[in-house]
Amino acid sequence: MQTGTGLKVYQKVFLFWAIYVAFHFAYQLLPVALFTGTNESVFQHLKVGFFAYLLTSILEFSIHRRRILNRDSYFFSRLIVPAFYGRLPVIALEAVYGNIIVIIAGWFVSEFERGLEQIVYSKPLKAVILTLFLVSLCLYVIFTFKLPWADVFAEPK
Repeated sequence: MQTGTGLKVYQKVFLFWAIYVAFHFAYQLLPVALFTGTNESVFQHLKVGFFAYLLTSILEFSIHRRRILNRDSYFFSRLIVPAFYGRLPVIALEAVYGNIIVIIAGWFVSEFERGLEQIVYSKPLKAVILTLFLVSLCLYVIFTFKLPWADVFAEPK
């Protein structure tokens, strides 16, 4: 795939946001929250962002897989997922702010990965990226069922 021939940035940002919102609230409806949050802690928001972007990238791949010329560049450019949050005193403002930040994060990551598609990934760099991705995946799954004690895992009061 030539750089930028996947989903258009606005399409990817919207898809990421929609999946993020669905994953954020799904824990209230689903008995198992493996890919969704389990409460309002910072960690759970980061977990939701991780899995929402992973699913977004998988869906993008399924749509454009035939047009991808360099699969290494495509996949390794998408294994980085940021999520940023702050706290506001009014819940309604916090919800609006949170959604704006998710949209901005989706836009930034979409632009960032387009640049990363142009990189030729060496075997050691691939190993590092894949290792960090797998460690993140394991921690998000393990901490869903057994949270360690730390502020980032605590639900805000």
